[in-house]
Amino acid sequence: AVLMGALTDQTGIQRTQDIYDVIDTPECKGMKVVIKDTGLWQRSVANNIMTNWLSAGTKFDALIANNDEMAAGVLRVASNLNIKVPEQLSVAGFDDNILASRIIPSLTTIRRPVQNMACLAVQKLINKSQSTQSEKIKLDDVVTPYLVKRESTNRCAK
Repeated sequence: AVLMGALTDQTGIQRTQDIYDVIDTPECKGMKVVIKDTGLWQRSVANNIMTNWLSAGTKFDALIANNDEMAAGVLRVASNLNIKVPEQLSVAGFDDNILASRIIPSLTTIRRPVQNMACLAVQKLINKSQSTQSEKIKLDDVVTPYLVKRESTNRCAK
């Protein structure tokens, strides 16, 4: 299952596409998205969506949310319904916000190297300010996010 952010902005679109790109890799052979919806980045919306999916009898053993707030909403619903995480449901988010390491179970998430991104941006601005040429700042540097494995995920059965 996938809880998407707002599909009206590039972040929501890109994060959702990234999920599908990962599912298409050989390591994820056999995995498929059985249901998805837009949680609009909000925990309360994610609560409602998760409750509706489960009430309708939708079966899935893993969920990834486009942010940690929505993933936290899923964990709340799972707890309220006595669904064991990660034994019955693996849940992952994105952002590694402060909530991710403090909720129970702690949330597996994707962390962006924000400090590296900020340093790179500052360096580009300094270089631009010291340049006598009026060329555009190139934004082709890549910073790689990484997985922070915590308690909310387990190896999926294939």
